[in-house]
Amino acid sequence: MLRRAARIERPLALYGRLELAAAVGALAVPLLLAIGQRALGQVYDAVRETPATLALLRFAIAVLATFPAAFCFGATFPAIARAATRASRELGARGGALYAVNTLGAAFGTAAAVAW
Repeated sequence: MLRRAARIERPLALYGRLELAAAVGALAVPLLLAIGQRALGQVYDAVRETPATLALLRFAIAVLATFPAAFCFGATFPAIARAATRASRELGARGGALYAVNTLGAAFGTAAAVAW
């Protein structure tokens, strides 16, 4: 992903778009879970006798519902790393601090969402 990010001319703009897309994806999770629940309802009678299959289907629904937001959140780091460094060799020096700030922001965002 960092190789692709190196070709981005405006990495901060990409970062902003990815953050907005991640927010939209996160807001869509309840809707996507409801759609998955309805789809599961269509096959529930056929799979309720096999708990492993039912659990696997529920897991798949959860993964599919959260994947868009998770993908966008994961893609933000290469974009912000590209914006913060001029060359990939600088990433080692700044990468740890950048990753820590990114993770701290995610933790605070999660805490704020829970509190809200």
